[in-house]
Amino acid sequence: MTDPQVISLDIETYGACMTNADRKPLPVQTVFQPQRSLHTDKVDMKDLVLTAAITLSTPDFKPLDTMVFKMHRPEDRMRLRRWLHNSHTIIGMNLQFDIQYLRALPEFRYSLSHERQTLVDLSVYNYLHSETRPERSLKSLGPILRLFSYDAEQTLKHTRFPHPDDDRLANYNGQDTHNTLLAVHELRRRIARDFGADTKKLSDFTQDFYSRSIWTVIYMSESGIPMDREGLETYERALSEDSMAAHEESSHSEHPLPFEGAGSGKAKMEFMQNLHDELTSQGVELADKLVLTPKRGEISFSEENRNVFASVLPPEHPAQHTLKLAKTHAAAQKLISSYTCPLLRHRRNRPLDQQSIVLPTTGLAHPTWYVTPLSYQGWPRGERRDEARTHHMQRSQCTNIPTNNQVNHTISIRRPRLYCQL
Repeated sequence: MTDPQVISLDIETYGACMTNADRKPLPVQTVFQPQRSLHTDKVDMKDLVLTAAITLSTPDFKPLDTMVFKMHRPEDRMRLRRWLHNSHTIIGMNLQFDIQYLRALPEFRYSLSHERQTLVDLSVYNYLHSETRPERSLKSLGPILRLFSYDAEQTLKHTRFPHPDDDRLANYNGQDTHNTLLAVHELRRRIARDFGADTKKLSDFTQDFYSRSIWTVIYMSESGIPMDREGLETYERALSEDSMAAHEESSHSEHPLPFEGAGSGKAKMEFMQNLHDELTSQGVELADKLVLTPKRGEISFSEENRNVFASVLPPEHPAQHTLKLAKTHAAAQKLISSYTCPLLRHRRNRPLDQQSIVLPTTGLAHPTWYVTPLSYQGWPRGERRDEARTHHMQRSQCTNIPTNNQVNHTISIRRPRLYCQL
């Protein structure tokens, strides 16, 4: 039985093609939020979304007919708008991306809202079935679920289609909506098998909880975070002055140690090694407390190592002042690298990455929000990584399924890295 009000949705944005329908070149997509796309990639509003696909679904999320709409055709846009307006449940993968780009187009903004549609996201079911599964994308989930596979060279990570009228693009777009339903159906089956048919993971309350969460992050990303660019610029100047003052004082001290510039790396290593040798000669054993560089096995000029030396050296030791200056310099540089530079210009070591920039025209930052935890890539190596993973699993086993009395839950946000309680 087909329910035309339950559909799977996927879009392809300007990054999918080299040219638009008029064969004019399209920019490479470097950001994945519509307001940032318009500002950073300088794409025209009409080219934000090139194609959209929907697949009709049975009530238990089995795929049926698929339709692909070419967004440069007015009649296709009208038909898509009617389908969306009529729908009450939308299934997809990372739906906040698709919904935001469609809502950025004026004729679709009021056809998509939390009052109209319940959102069912494959990423949520993937998380509910296995919180530690490394496969997070539709393309990587297909093979491990034994449902479908994509030719690696035909995915958008490896190629761009020549233009929106290319039949391969329509086929690619339609595959995504069809395969998303296959994956949702299979993961729901596995959840019922592994956790019981009456598990709360499949309850209406849980589905509504995550749908509301997705709508919340869509609205949060659209609204943006107001920030004072002039204030950020003033703050960055102050940080730069503090950093330079610490560097200059240390470079011209009784025992010179430059914190930046040519030769600073070697000087820092020698400084740490000399402190280690001095303390070792006094019978102080620090081998198990110090972190070594991975390649050469030298004593790293890390904050952790500097704190170790500061804790064992006498207060009157000349190196104490140098370590204090190093702390001031490192703290200022860290704030510039992780905060002011990405918000004002780009990621410090990646000049082309402007995903965090505060838009000059509006004074708003538009971060990317997620309703399920990110991967474990940022965790430390070794025992501390294992401990962190175990701690996360213990906590998430208790909290990943909301209860009727639960008010707060955690949403992770990337660039800036914050956590929000709703």
